[in-house]
Amino acid sequence: MKYVVVVGAVVGALMAAAVASATPVVVPGPSPVAPTGDTLISFEGQPEGALISTQYESLGVTFSQPDGGRPQIDNDPFLYVYEANSGDGVLTGSTDGGAPSPAVAGITATFAQPTDLAGAFLSDPIPLGDYTVTARDAGGNVLETVVILRTELPTCTVDGCGVWVGFERSAADISSITFGPSSAFGDAFAIDDLTFNGNADLVPQTADDCKEDAWGNFHVDGVTFKNQGDCVSFVETRGKNPPAGG
Repeated sequence: MKYVVVVGAVVGALMAAAVASATPVVVPGPSPVAPTGDTLISFEGQPEGALISTQYESLGVTFSQPDGGRPQIDNDPFLYVYEANSGDGVLTGSTDGGAPSPAVAGITATFAQPTDLAGAFLSDPIPLGDYTVTARDAGGNVLETVVILRTELPTCTVDGCGVWVGFERSAADISSITFGPSSAFGDAFAIDDLTFNGNADLVPQTADDCKEDAWGNFHVDGVTFKNQGDCVSFVETRGKNPPAGG
């Protein structure tokens, strides 16, 4: 799938196009400016080597690795040649799930509720391979993928040496996003400044969306529907009758 590269003054226009076409978004670095979300995880204030799983659950996200392990915090000076986008802390892979060395395992962020925006800063200034980033829905089905080629990653040793990569969609249906691992064995990378919309609305579009208990999946401004009729009323009045709450 093609992806959108966002540069300089055209950020706003291209971001709008990305939403309409639901394509991945890549912002080149160094020091890429991420799309604006209502939640930012900067990985600051955690001890070196801390295995991260539910520490950010109150902010609407948990972390894991595709190999079953937990990613870890790395604070400057870093274990390998990657950089933070802000502050001194990054999230990188651990050997908790059986990876042959630190910093090579993929990293998955799983959201407490589906979001229409998800992405993070990804750094590997000495890339050996390419990185696939994948968005999935609540059932684990792939929504979108984007491949960051090794030639697209900036090679530098300054703060912000990396790219912002993620997805911005017209509906809040992203339940998880996975970064990496690299296509090359032993390729170390880290992420920073995970950005998402933790309070994104999930709005029914038609009365059929409310059937078969599906009404319970929707929410507007953090308020859920009381029953199917409440959901249908919202659709038929085009939002003038807000959810009554569960």
